[in-house]
Amino acid sequence: MTIKIEGVIANKIGFASHQNAVPVLRELTVHNEGEVDYNDLELELVADPPFLEGKIWRLDRLGKDSNLHISDRNLTLNAGYLADLAESLAATLVLRLRCKDEVLASQTFSVELLSKNRSEEHTSELQSPVRS
Repeated sequence: MTIKIEGVIANKIGFASHQNAVPVLRELTVHNEGEVDYNDLELELVADPPFLEGKIWRLDRLGKDSNLHISDRNLTLNAGYLADLAESLAATLVLRLRCKDEVLASQTFSVELLSKNRSEEHTSELQSPVRS
């Protein structure tokens, strides 16, 4: 299979991200470089630990040799979780593309969750994205 998920994710997220409405997911594109059309897809985002709410995008069609740019990139941060962080943690965001029960592609991003004190000190760093 030649399906890829490409995203640009903030590499550091903290309580200040929530307060300043810093976008976590800046770009999201699904590439189908193959010769097969797909219908009725789900693109799922999961965070571990749960510093934001998971999300599922329902995609009607991904044509062969095409790109699909996802414009709805709004994610809801778990402000209570971020506010209660006593120390910084490593976290992951996973994007999985499914067609029925088959996983067509998966992409994992590493994110640093900042404690509330560090988040306030490094607000400018929260703007730095990570590309896949």
